[in-house]
Amino acid sequence: MYWFETAEVCLYVVPLYLLYIRILYVLATRRQDFHSHFYKIVLVSGVFDLIGCTLALFDRFLNTDLFATYIRPHFKSREYTFALTPISYLTYHSVYAAQIAPLLMAFNRMCSLCFPLEYDKIWKRCKLILFVCFGLLPYSMAWYIPFNRSGFTFDDTKLWFNYTGFDYDHTRTFGIEDAVVTEYFAGTCALLAFICNLVNVCMLIRHKMKGYITGQREINLVLCSTIIFCTQCCVMMGQYMFSMGSFNIYFLLRFVLTIVAEVQYILPALIIVLSIGSLREAVFRPLLSSNEVSLFKTDKKSRNTISMNNHNSDSVKSQSSVVIGQYRQAVP
Repeated sequence: MYWFETAEVCLYVVPLYLLYIRILYVLATRRQDFHSHFYKIVLVSGVFDLIGCTLALFDRFLNTDLFATYIRPHFKSREYTFALTPISYLTYHSVYAAQIAPLLMAFNRMCSLCFPLEYDKIWKRCKLILFVCFGLLPYSMAWYIPFNRSGFTFDDTKLWFNYTGFDYDHTRTFGIEDAVVTEYFAGTCALLAFICNLVNVCMLIRHKMKGYITGQREINLVLCSTIIFCTQCCVMMGQYMFSMGSFNIYFLLRFVLTIVAEVQYILPALIIVLSIGSLREAVFRPLLSSNEVSLFKTDKKSRNTISMNNHNSDSVKSQSSVVIGQYRQAVP
């Protein structure tokens, strides 16, 4: 790897990768504190994000001097085997799951804000929803990959760098390029998630005007949704440039698509931990002293009044109380 690739991995990817692991550990071990359906979405999607980021780092490793000197000579170019096919499948499965996660989170918030009385009914089968979104839907777009052999590719780019990649042999495909499928799928998910978040912001402003909630959650939601939308658009544009041949294919594979993939996998970790105060405190508490932890706590005077108790919504009968209770349960 070149120095700028090493710097990007060491200063950006690895720290956020470890942070994501810490977040998922907290969510998995403290389910009594983070029991809402939103956190279940974060936990399941985070697993696929870490798998995808691990495979992206694996692609980085293929272009290091260590691999080129000591491991590459033991493999022949274009020698494919079914033993390596799971790596190819998980790569595409993780890409599609990473596009679905922001949409599902936005839809979860929208249900709590727009349909508070129907929220429990909609998310009663949360496990089934997660299985369909993160299991069946990505599989439906990558089902043909397990029927193809996979292996390493060693290509002479005729540029200042060489490229070692990993791919399947494309003998059995769906008939459409993977880049085209990813491009349209990423664009569709980005647009739908943006619409859901736009509705969420409008509903937050409406609830705030009616006095149901306090605080500045709509501002945080606007910032987070904008960053996620831009990231998904970058994925779409990267796949578009790849399918249209706008730049050298090896340049895109090594210096563009890999970086975009790493960003879409681990950026949610930074956004989640910065935007959710209770989770931020739980993640960083063991790592900081008591004085430093207090910096991460939210001021009680400005704390959102709907985040005090997740169990009071069952005992209220008025419409406004139901809205507050359901929103408290659904949105962190």
